[in-house]
Amino acid sequence: MAKTISIDMREFEFDAGETVLSVAKRNGIFIPTLCYHEALKPYGACRLCLVEVLEGDKPGLHASCLLSAKQGLVVLTVSDLVLKVRGVLIQLLLKRYPKEKSLMDIAKACGIEDSISTLTGEHQEKACLLCGRCVRACEEMGRSVIGFVSRGSERAVDAPIGSHKECLGCRACENVCPTGVVRFSLHDGVIKNDLWDITVDMAVCPICGRSFATVPLIDKVKTELEALSEAISMCPACRRAELLKRICV
Repeated sequence: MAKTISIDMREFEFDAGETVLSVAKRNGIFIPTLCYHEALKPYGACRLCLVEVLEGDKPGLHASCLLSAKQGLVVLTVSDLVLKVRGVLIQLLLKRYPKEKSLMDIAKACGIEDSISTLTGEHQEKACLLCGRCVRACEEMGRSVIGFVSRGSERAVDAPIGSHKECLGCRACENVCPTGVVRFSLHDGVIKNDLWDITVDMAVCPICGRSFATVPLIDKVKTELEALSEAISMCPACRRAELLKRICV
């Protein structure tokens, strides 16, 4: 018998390991998100994806991206409590980042039109929202080159001194940024990120002479392929250990 959870008084089947957010998205139920990205591990920092649990877990508000779906779970995505807290969070974000397009889209989707119409201040088309997507992408796919620095109103994302040269140039950070403020540009055989003052050399094809990938990224792939070829004769357990050891060097 299939396992089900209740979302907004409707029953939905779920697979092992799914979260409430993934079940909701799969069934066309809108839950706003900011720090969440399907390519990254759930983070639960922005709290925009809050849902109210009524039964099956500790009652109250939970981040749906971290809340595991399980039999008997009953949640609401648009209860009075959820809408109140969600509205406050969105308004606070809009106050700090006036008219940032991605936030305005979220506000409109949540029906908070009045928050947009009363905004004043400088128009911001692109701003860092401190969602942490780029930091997590660099941790999971790169070399942890960037991270959060400072606290409070001074909190920012930056590349600490000495870490710039470790960048692979994979541009995973750019691909997950919700506002487009993280950008790399290609000039004279290098890709550069002005936000963090990162420059990475591009590799050139020996046949056609075109730049196609960064030198550090190609070196990393070579290391992985070398490890893979040598590990074929190992047992599965030792193979995994050897691959992890070589890739993480």
